[in-house]
Amino acid sequence: MRRPVQRVKALSDTIYAHPFEEFGLVAGRDETELDLAIDVVRLPEDFLEKLPRYLQRRIIDGEGGPQTADEQLDRSANDWYIACQLIQLGYEPGVALAVLTHSSWVSGAKARQSGAHYAQLTTARAAARTTPRREPRVVLPARVWSGEAFMAASFKPPEWLIEDIWLARNIGFISGDPKVHKTWLVLDMALSIASGKDFLGAFPVRRTGVAVIIQREDPEAYLQDRLAKIATARGFGAPQAAEMHGKKLRVKFPPPFPPLYISTTPEFVLDDEDAIPNLMVWLDSIVAAHGSIEFIAMDPLLKLVLQVDIDKAVEVSRYVFKPLDTLRQKYDCAVAVVHHHSKHSDSSRGGRRMYGSVVLHAFAESALYVKRASKGGLGHIEVEPEFKSAAPKPFTVQFVELEERYEITVGRGRPTLEAVAAFLKQAGGTATMDDFEAHFGVPQSVLKSVIREALEEDVIVRKRGARRAGGTDMLTLVEDV
Repeated sequence: MRRPVQRVKALSDTIYAHPFEEFGLVAGRDETELDLAIDVVRLPEDFLEKLPRYLQRRIIDGEGGPQTADEQLDRSANDWYIACQLIQLGYEPGVALAVLTHSSWVSGAKARQSGAHYAQLTTARAAARTTPRREPRVVLPARVWSGEAFMAASFKPPEWLIEDIWLARNIGFISGDPKVHKTWLVLDMALSIASGKDFLGAFPVRRTGVAVIIQREDPEAYLQDRLAKIATARGFGAPQAAEMHGKKLRVKFPPPFPPLYISTTPEFVLDDEDAIPNLMVWLDSIVAAHGSIEFIAMDPLLKLVLQVDIDKAVEVSRYVFKPLDTLRQKYDCAVAVVHHHSKHSDSSRGGRRMYGSVVLHAFAESALYVKRASKGGLGHIEVEPEFKSAAPKPFTVQFVELEERYEITVGRGRPTLEAVAAFLKQAGGTATMDDFEAHFGVPQSVLKSVIREALEEDVIVRKRGARRAGGTDMLTLVEDV
């Protein structure tokens, strides 16, 4: 068996070669770089009792002296672990040194000298390479109530950002198949919110303010061309008219360009821990200039999450929902993200057709689901809005001209079964065909097919015994029968 002094020195040498990866440390630091001036601290009698149980066991189990070479190496690793854990828990290095010097390595004067050096060296290395854990700061959230206080509180009802299109301060998606003009829609939304002009020339903007576009889909030249065409169609952008009055030229200049901000930088992504703070620096500068932000648009989602498995709910929740909600909470604004539909989905509901995890659909508070219209050609689309707190009204858009100018026509579309059910809920469970016509803005000839489908699917029932003045049958939601 080795002499005690030689054994302690051999074990001290293993500190250099010990695998420190478990503690996130780097091995091989030279002893001369360490501060060995650590004084042993006198331990209180109840010191051991205050430690976590896992650490108590480590210290107690290590009190027996090592006998074999393997036990010696295990003891070295155990001492290293104890020193690191004590420092992480916030104890000063002298406490760790006191624990290690009580080990049973020491027997005889020379062994005590080498053992003390070993303990000093182990403690110094642990202190140099270990950061004390910070205790989490516990703050009671502001939005907590007793049941009585909650029922007595006054909350603002949901309000429209764009009527029938998007609710204020909502997060959601503009999703559809490729080449169904999703980017045109989101650019029109942003310019409408920034300028106060009706979205698509048909839907009133109820809250006007700064709009921000984070665009990763198209080159800057394409983006600029599209914005210029939409701006010109809305009455701002290029000079609108120039006339000669005698010898004077009169030019009618448009209103100033609305408060719209655009980013095409690839650095702004959702799944990079440094990207969101950097994005906030830019957004903070916009708030400093204008006071607030009303709307943030991101296009498209798949280029904003580069390392996320979009099919995994946990990753989507962490790297999509969390940063989007952080932006919404900080800037008190609405957020719309352009996304794509799955090629293999045949669901009748637009939200279920989105590519990726089903939690994307569950998370959306406002949404526009876009598909190519069954009739009308490539430029004709059907848009299915969806909200958590409002009845949707589907509509159609015909992109008449996009090459030379921005020319569109908007029509009310055939409502979906979900839209019919949502309207009946909003109407108290019953409604007539006249009520449906007034709400959806489409003739009864269009409504009859969806009402027939709703009757066949047992979504609604026709109550012939219950009629309004004029003999109109009442249609009732099945769950209210």
